[in-house]
Amino acid sequence: MNKENHILIIDDERTYLRVLETLLEPEGYSILCVQTPDDALEIIRKNDLLIGLIILDVQLGDESGFDLILKIKEALKIKYVPILFVSGYFVNKEDILYGISLGATDYLLKPFDLDLFRLKVKIYFEIFCDTYQKETLISDMQLKLQDIQKNFKKKVSEFDEKRQSLVIKLAETTLKQADLAQTNANLIRNYSHLEHEKRMLHLQLSQYIDEINSYRKKLEL
Repeated sequence: MNKENHILIIDDERTYLRVLETLLEPEGYSILCVQTPDDALEIIRKNDLLIGLIILDVQLGDESGFDLILKIKEALKIKYVPILFVSGYFVNKEDILYGISLGATDYLLKPFDLDLFRLKVKIYFEIFCDTYQKETLISDMQLKLQDIQKNFKKKVSEFDEKRQSLVIKLAETTLKQADLAQTNANLIRNYSHLEHEKRMLHLQLSQYIDEINSYRKKLEL
């Protein structure tokens, strides 16, 4: 249980606030007490405060707790904060069901059993802390997963770029090899042509020598 999370008590009776504060502070809770709806909403809207449980009196002078709970639910950054309704006035079953339908977690009637009150506060506060811890862990894991997915996409993109570059280089190499093969083929054809011309020259030279020798023999006669 994280005692750094706060319990917010909203009641227009200062004496009652002191009683609950005195009752809960020895348990290690951080208690915030307010008497007006405006003060309650101001605290709830603060970004640096984490409310783990709200204890709300149904009768708040000019404003009803039923009206305030709707504003509280709207203002809460964390929507699953438990809200305990308490009332010192006679309430019927319909009032209790109505309060729960508005978002209250439980309903206690004054004067209530102190041990039962402490137990319910402990249970609901621990439920919030456990849920918040799990939600925070899940959120952290989701952020890490997003980073992993982002890095994976980056690596895939880099791999695709390198692969594309390699394909281009391979194509260029293939073209160069094709050009080289064509050049070699041309050289071979040229060489064959030169060899053919060389043989023809040898043949012509041989014939010319034979003619000279034949002409020389005639002159000797």
